[in-house]
Amino acid sequence: TFLTLIDTVEVPLRFANDMILNTSSELANPFLDAVKNLPAQDSMKMGFTLKVTNRIPLAMKIKMTAVNASDSSLFVVESGNIRAADGIGSNGFATDTALTSTKLQFTTEQINLLKDVPTFKVEFVVSATQSTGFVALRPSDYIRIDVAASLSDGVKLELKKK
Repeated sequence: TFLTLIDTVEVPLRFANDMILNTSSELANPFLDAVKNLPAQDSMKMGFTLKVTNRIPLAMKIKMTAVNASDSSLFVVESGNIRAADGIGSNGFATDTALTSTKLQFTTEQINLLKDVPTFKVEFVVSATQSTGFVALRPSDYIRIDVAASLSDGVKLELKKK
């Protein structure tokens, strides 16, 4: 299963220190093929480890809302805080990158619901909560997110003889 999410957000170039921006995209459930034939799990946990290099002078969180066919929310998983770039200068520009490791973790109960989730709503909740009066973006600012998946506590399988 491959997971691809490409999103473009047009944002102002300068932010006050109390700004909050929420942008979202819909993503087809990348786990559907893998979980549709699994029996109900007893203790399996699954998650994504996110290693984030942030040169944008804005902090953020990532939220994934599992949505059923009726467009109702079944559950939400949320990352920890992703730090804003380090070294905000008096001009509002970032002077260094910030490194953050965080996770998106699914419980056993959430994994058992994945069969009923055709799409996820993926939100990037961005905030400018720094001590300077404002921050500014420039074309060379970037954010890089490396993603690794993990399973723990075993996978329950039903093996059938033919």
